[in-house]
Amino acid sequence: MKCISHNEIDAVNNCGNCGAGLCQECVKDTIFEKNNKPLCWNCNVQRALKNDTIFRTDLGIKQITIGVYAVAIVIGLIFFAMGKLFSVRIGNLPPVITMLIFWGIGGIIAGFINRIQSNAGFLYTMLVFFLRELSHRFL
Repeated sequence: MKCISHNEIDAVNNCGNCGAGLCQECVKDTIFEKNNKPLCWNCNVQRALKNDTIFRTDLGIKQITIGVYAVAIVIGLIFFAMGKLFSVRIGNLPPVITMLIFWGIGGIIAGFINRIQSNAGFLYTMLVFFLRELSHRFL
């Protein structure tokens, strides 16, 4: 069997994904492995693209989480300032308590988003899409 990338060189190993022949140079240059076997160039590219998609999805959910925290902090600070400056209150709660409540709500929402992220799947993808659409429409 010959190397898939170097047709003139004999293969010393097979791709762990597709079974294509790999020469010593291709084995040395491989980035990813599957079952302790090197991957050919095409399979390396496919794995890198898959990892990039996963990274971008994780990065997106982190950005959404940071956005939720930021909104909760800003709303909490606004209610705190309004309570101190203009005596605006929610019920009979002091401004500090109102601020902490909004921060807590933001933390709960961000925790929910992170839990969905750890479960992944269709629901997670739809939530990310929905939140991105909302942020683009209203922000």
